[in-house]
Amino acid sequence: MGITHKIKLGTTEAQTFQAKADGAAPNLTGASLSLEVATKRGQPVTVTGTVAWSDASTATWSYTPNGQLTKSESPYAVRLKVDDGSSVVYFPTGDSEPDQWYIVDP
Repeated sequence: MGITHKIKLGTTEAQTFQAKADGAAPNLTGASLSLEVATKRGQPVTVTGTVAWSDASTATWSYTPNGQLTKSESPYAVRLKVDDGSSVVYFPTGDSEPDQWYIVDP
């Protein structure tokens, strides 16, 4: 099951997360990351905020919003896509529901 996360409308503060598989944070050093995001209506969103590792060895990453995500289109379904060059893994993993990001009033 994914997490529920609230992001204040208009914030540009980094939002920090930790990817986990079966309750443990894998070492993802050397892997690239990106986000797959969809609106509450299921429409894909190309995220223009910054997605980066905070510490890949502990699977800790951040998303720094730039005002692109709106309250009217939330909650957003979000999955972290991790590519180590030989395979792609998504978090939440397996058949888990995506994380739900709500854009809320400040």
